[in-house]
Amino acid sequence: MRRTVIFRKKCVAMLIIIALLASALPSRVKAAEQEIETTPENQQREWGKYSTNEESMPALEPADFELLKRSNQIENSNMFKGENPNDLCLPTLALPSRRKWVQETEEYLFSVYKQEVAKVSETEDYIVFEFNNPKDLDPYAEHVYKVEYVKPESKLRTNYETKFLYLWGWKSNYYSLGSKQGVWNTIKDLLISVAGTVPQISIYVFAVSIVGIAASSLIGTNVVRATSDVKYYYLNKCVQIKEPTFGFWIMNVEAGIRKGCKRCMVIQYDSYGQPITTGVNETIGAPPSNPANADEVLTSAHYNNNSWLISKAIEMLIDDSTYSESYGVPDVAYSGTTAP
Repeated sequence: MRRTVIFRKKCVAMLIIIALLASALPSRVKAAEQEIETTPENQQREWGKYSTNEESMPALEPADFELLKRSNQIENSNMFKGENPNDLCLPTLALPSRRKWVQETEEYLFSVYKQEVAKVSETEDYIVFEFNNPKDLDPYAEHVYKVEYVKPESKLRTNYETKFLYLWGWKSNYYSLGSKQGVWNTIKDLLISVAGTVPQISIYVFAVSIVGIAASSLIGTNVVRATSDVKYYYLNKCVQIKEPTFGFWIMNVEAGIRKGCKRCMVIQYDSYGQPITTGVNETIGAPPSNPANADEVLTSAHYNNNSWLISKAIEMLIDDSTYSESYGVPDVAYSGTTAP
């Protein structure tokens, strides 16, 4: 009997613990369909942080269609997709209604993001607001790269108004890919990882080809340390749906790009044990807001599939859930001892 009571008490205690854990969980976050590194940094997305309530982009009216036609912005009838103006894909920034909306939206976005709009452009499917970097840049925060509003006449339109918010930033430190130290003749054939280089390479190749040290300066009996680090840049594409009841743009889906820039260094120790930096090869990301010279680039499964992302955002809105396949958020410093 006593064993039965103890067993029941243990079961009750276990159920209580499970209930407490369940209540502590945030709203459901659906995992990406590809393997993404899931460290604490990746779980710190504040989904409600970027909610906004700017006005909707005005749809094309028949009068707008006639105005575009008279202004010769329509080159030929092959540009028409149908009789309905909302089935057209035309340059529309010259329309008074769109100009007014752009001006009001630009002012609103500045008041929210504290970043000036550098440029407004138009594609077949989007009105695009590109941003200058913030004047007082916080290295521990995300920054707005651009916002793309899906045009009401776009082929991507749905029953829900949609926009894409692009957020960028850097991790605040380097992450170690490996370090080897010892007498040169002993370690020169050992392998080490380098950002953007697959497979691993020997310490000799690392020192001579990557860092650029003359082979003659690497004395066989000298103690040498080779270190390989990487710093990470993130660009996250976040889908925002205009919630139809209260009119707020709700972020609930994100996909991402991670870019890595290497730092390779060789240190030799003199006969007194003094470390002397013999050579360094470091990639400085340029431009810093979206480096084109990164040594490695990882892109999540659906980053370039906007139609899929919009469908997923609608699904998440209906389910009251969120979905992420980003590689992280660049707003938390980390020690460099664990992979970001």
